[in-house]
Amino acid sequence: MRRVVYGLRPVALDGGGLVGALHEQTRGEQVPAVVVHAADPMPPLSPAVELTAYRIAMEALANARRHSRASAVVVTLASSANELRMTIEDDGEATPDTVVPGAGIRSMRERAEELRGHLTAGPTATGWRVEATIPLV
Repeated sequence: MRRVVYGLRPVALDGGGLVGALHEQTRGEQVPAVVVHAADPMPPLSPAVELTAYRIAMEALANARRHSRASAVVVTLASSANELRMTIEDDGEATPDTVVPGAGIRSMRERAEELRGHLTAGPTATGWRVEATIPLV
């Protein structure tokens, strides 16, 4: 059952693409407040890239809510001809000595790597950052 659910495509992606789905899922968020920055317009993304980026963003947002006590999260999407770059940054309380990577980080990394991408996650001087690069081809 978990594999079936893992692979399902959220309906929100069909209506407004990746950017629209992220706006829809974060609309009304008060704690943490979520801001989505994206190139306008984003180039067409394959369903696999959209789903992977969406799932990574949702997991990073869930981690910000659950673990970092963040008050704000910024999701930034940028693309080139070859790749989608996504950064999710929060202003939470993560520090290098308090972070123990768990299933969420592992699942985000696996999702990126399934499409030959790369993901890093870790604390910064001002919170937490997840950076993912996903090839478009």
